[in-house]
Amino acid sequence: MAMRRASAAARALRRCSTRPLSSTARPLHSAAVDPPRRPPPSIDLADLEYEEYYYDDDEPRPSSARHQLSRHEREEISESVPPHLMKGEHLNLVRMPWALDAALQRYSIPRIKAAQAVRADGATHEPTIDDFVALRLDLSFGACRRAMHEVSCRLPDFTPARVLEFGAGLAPGCWAAHATWPATAAYVAVESNTTLRSTGESLALAAADAGDSPSVTWASSLGGEGGGKGGGEGGGEVGGGEGAGTAAYGEGAASGRRGEGVRGTFDLVMSAYALSALPGKGQCVALDALWERTAEGGVLVLIEQKLGAEAMSAARLQLLAKSDAHLLAPHPPNAHRAATEGELPWAGWLSRSPRSLMGAAKRSNVLEKVTSCHLLQNVEESVARQAHQVKLRRGRERRVVTEMFGYLLCLKVPEGSEIPADGMWGRRPYGRVITVPRKRRKHTLLDVLTPEGTLEPFVATRSKSNPRDYRYLRKVTQGDTVAMEMLIRKSA
Repeated sequence: MAMRRASAAARALRRCSTRPLSSTARPLHSAAVDPPRRPPPSIDLADLEYEEYYYDDDEPRPSSARHQLSRHEREEISESVPPHLMKGEHLNLVRMPWALDAALQRYSIPRIKAAQAVRADGATHEPTIDDFVALRLDLSFGACRRAMHEVSCRLPDFTPARVLEFGAGLAPGCWAAHATWPATAAYVAVESNTTLRSTGESLALAAADAGDSPSVTWASSLGGEGGGKGGGEGGGEVGGGEGAGTAAYGEGAASGRRGEGVRGTFDLVMSAYALSALPGKGQCVALDALWERTAEGGVLVLIEQKLGAEAMSAARLQLLAKSDAHLLAPHPPNAHRAATEGELPWAGWLSRSPRSLMGAAKRSNVLEKVTSCHLLQNVEESVARQAHQVKLRRGRERRVVTEMFGYLLCLKVPEGSEIPADGMWGRRPYGRVITVPRKRRKHTLLDVLTPEGTLEPFVATRSKSNPRDYRYLRKVTQGDTVAMEMLIRKSA
């Protein structure tokens, strides 16, 4: 055995002495023997270089993993999205304008505290206008602010010069438009209720003394007796008109004198929680009147609660019949035309679980079951609500309240004119996320309303998405839009 080991070591020593020295040579004391090396296969480098780097545009790339694009090499779909919208169109929290809060502190809170002292006996009292201010102003402002933000997302170059709010109440829409576009100078609020109109004027005057506030001109109806001017300096007037009411807004009427109606056209026309309060025929007449007062290139905004779903459905179908109407939101543009033009009963589909929602979508078109996309908007309560519910608060605690509402945005485009590109996705087709996304470790599941008007499940994977696109998809929530090129259709 010792002789065999010595002979093997001698043969290894002779091999090392005849082999040229290299940095990878084993030390002499090692008894291991290198295995014989196979000659490398013959490779045509020219063919290999052509196969890896040169492809015609019409040729598909090889399916091998080494030829697939990496995550960073994939096209960035969200490149056109503005930086401040990289988390989606949603607003996490809406706060009241500080000038409006100061006006409530000065005008409404003393009245609320006086009413609380009277109600200390425990007897039942009728609700007053101060209760309405405390319980509805912040929620209405939050819904209008979210709708105005959606308009700015779809049309970033849109800045209205004149704003009309129909059924204004306390004019939360004017305040929301002023918060979105501070450069807007002319506001007209139409409110038939004398108590609401006088309270809105008083709040606007108190806010004007506190700081920046919209200059609002008040009117009792689109064609009836007008009101005075409230708010900041340099407001407008309401003048005589004809027919069912013509909207007018003149310049240089700081006196705020009373007139018979409003005339002219407006860049932004809105109606928050007002159409559903009218009878059936009155809704159609009012919507036609509001559309006539919308200028070319202007936007009509409709906001309703769940109880006003039928009015919203009828308004959507009525606008679809107009040749110069282009529906912007909440559904993708083509989804409105794909919907069945019939009576659409209301269904609280956004409150269902994703599983039951997908089961309903498989049976029929989702637009046959719903009328509009409802959103949930968080709003920081006003100081009036805080004072009204002081017994439910700890000290100066200000809670967050939630408003559930549906909305409709319609752009007035002249016949033959090109529809402007979307402010986030340009000309790319996009859909809207209608349920809360289900986030997993390396992928996200989304239920999307497609441009074809169908509700389908999609998945966004980390490995097949650009890093920036995937970050966007991880941050979107219910009500946001996504480009269809960023999604992968989920197999059944």
